[in-house]
Order: sequence, then structure tokens, then C-alpha cells
Amino acid sequence: MGKGRTMKAFFKKIWSTVRRNCSIPAIVFYGLAIFSLILHLLCIFIPAFADFFNIYIAGTARFLLAKLTGFLPVSLAELLICLVPLLLIFIVVFSIYHARKEHYTLLTRFFCGAFAIVSLFYSLFVFTLGTGYHGSALETKLNLDRKELTTKQLEEVASWLAEELNKCLPQVQFMNDSSSVMPYDFDELNEKLNIAYKQISEKYDFIMGFSSRVKPVMNSDMMSKAGLLGMYTYYTGESNVNVDYNDYNLVFTCAHEMAHQRGLSKEDEANFIAFLVCLESDDPYINYCGYLNMFEYMLNPLYKALKEEENTAEYYSVLRKADERARIDIGVSSKKTAENQSGLIYKISNTANDAYIKINGDENGSASYGLVIELAAAYYYNLKGQTA
Repeated sequence: MGKGRTMKAFFKKIWSTVRRNCSIPAIVFYGLAIFSLILHLLCIFIPAFADFFNIYIAGTARFLLAKLTGFLPVSLAELLICLVPLLLIFIVVFSIYHARKEHYTLLTRFFCGAFAIVSLFYSLFVFTLGTGYHGSALETKLNLDRKELTTKQLEEVASWLAEELNKCLPQVQFMNDSSSVMPYDFDELNEKLNIAYKQISEKYDFIMGFSSRVKPVMNSDMMSKAGLLGMYTYYTGESNVNVDYNDYNLVFTCAHEMAHQRGLSKEDEANFIAFLVCLESDDPYINYCGYLNMFEYMLNPLYKALKEEENTAEYYSVLRKADERARIDIGVSSKKTAENQSGLIYKISNTANDAYIKINGDENGSASYGLVIELAAAYYYNLKGQTA
């Protein structure tokens, strides 16, 4: 009996301390974070629950956020990120000042508020993007036979992609001896992708078909230095894209970030849905971008496989199956990427992204983007009526 009273007094004291130093909204955010953690754990251990939550609960949250911020022509997330340095300076100055003045109560309340904001962001993550990492695999949903690829299969699928992208070329415009050119503005691209997503959502019920606004990032040069082509910011519901790269990268990146916005959290799965959406479009340039990006993803593992077999001549044979204009397109983009890879910003960004993906359950980390080739191969063999 005495032990029970002691525990009751202990928790009462904790509650009294929290209530004295934390505002009601902060306490609500703490409670929401605890509830979100329980839901998160359920999704991790029960994939069927994660699927349900991702489609119906998180899907509603993503839709509402996309609509709430969609009226803005610029990225709200970018504006908020630009304020982070000022916020950090304020926190440091505020903390030092009040610590020296021994305003411990005020300082405690300040950090309670800061922790409440962290709690809110975590809850938003769970209720938008977080549960999508733990549902059933995309290949299961699409009934595809996904496997690791042999060198022969890499060659076959890459050759098919080269053939398909070549078919699009008569209707693709190019700058003189340089990269391809998107024949319309950004807003029209956005609308074409919205239409394609609407069409593909009618085939697959786990993909939401709502229209959304993709946001071009004003500070795209910094994104390039960080090696980022796009970013879905779950806390604002925005698909943000780097407009500093080739047009063919831009189109595919828009489709990729829109996939995240519709609940495809894993990078290889978002890449594959972007590929399917590009193929679904009735626009030849968007078709070209889908095939070219997937062909580019195939090239690196194909080169590594053939190099191990001391047969790099075969790699160049496959590469040359793509029209020279398409190869130039890839070359221009690759050169820009190479220019940024040696920089400190790129290394920090890549390390952070790799850690983020691994924390969310994918041990492949940033290498997971490239695993889209397994899904693409399964799709190709499914079209042929074969298994990989």
C-alpha cells in the first residue's frame, strides 16, 4: 500500500513540474507524440496495418497539407528552412543570456517549447510519410516477380529501354549538340503529371489521384551542391524540385516527389512509380524522360558487372544502342553531378540522407534509389509474359 502511494506521489510530482513549466499546447504535443510512437511501432510490426494507415489516415493528412500549401507559388518549406539559421542564433543567444542571469524557470519553459515543436514534427512525420516505409512491398502490390539481376538480364533490360527511348526521339527537341528541351513551361508539366497520376490511380488503388502543385526551389544551386534533385517536405506537404539540372532530370524528379506525396515513401518504389507515371502520360517528352532516367539507372550496375567479367566492350555496345542525342543528355547531367560530388556540402548531405533512409528500415541507405532497376526488370519481364 505504501509503495503504491509513493509511486502515485512520484507521478504527481512529475505532472506538477511539467504543468508548471509547460504550456497546454506543449503538453498536447507531447501526448500526440506518444500516441504517434505507438502507431509507428504498430506499423513497423504489422505491415497490413501500415498499409491501411498509409492509404486512409496518412493519405488524408498528405492530401490536406498539399491543398493547404498548394495555393502558394513558392515553397513554404524553403522559406522555413531559410529561417533556421536565424532561429538557431536566437536559441543560442537566448540560452546563454538567461543561463547567466539564472532565469532557470524561463529557460526550462523555453526548452519545453522547443521539445514540443520536435514532438509536433515527429507526429507529422508519422501521420504523413513515416508509415509508408513499413507497408507491404510495391512488387507485392503490383504482382511483380522482383529478383537480383544477372549481367545478361541487365543487358537485356537496358537494351529494351534504349530501344523505347529512341522511339520517342522524333518528337523530342534538343539544343544544338546538347541536352533535350522541355517543350512547355513548368506549370504545364505539372498539369501533365497530375493527369498521368489521375490515370494511374485508376489502375492501382493504393496511389492517390489528386492534383497537387510541384514547387520549384529558388535556391536550386545549393540543392545541386548538396546532390539533391528534389525533396518532399512532409511537414508542409510540398513536392520541391531542383530546377538547376537538365529538363529530363526535372520531369522525372517531379514525378518522383509526387510519388512521395502520394504515400510511396521508399526511394526505389517512388522511382518506379515515377517511371510508370512517365510511361502513362500521353506526352512523348515525358515518356522519353521516363525511359532515359531508367536507362541511366541501369548503366552503372551494368558497367560494374561487365567490368568484373572483363568485358567492358559489351557495356559500350549496350550504351551505343541509345541514340547519340540521348547519350549527350546523360553526359551533360553526369558532368554536373561530378562537379558537385567532391564538395563538402554534397558529402554531408549524402551522409545525412543515407542515415535517414537506414533509420527508416532500409539497410541499403542511399543506394536504395538504384534498386529501382529490379522493379523495372520485373516490369519488363511481366510485359513479355516471362519471369526474371
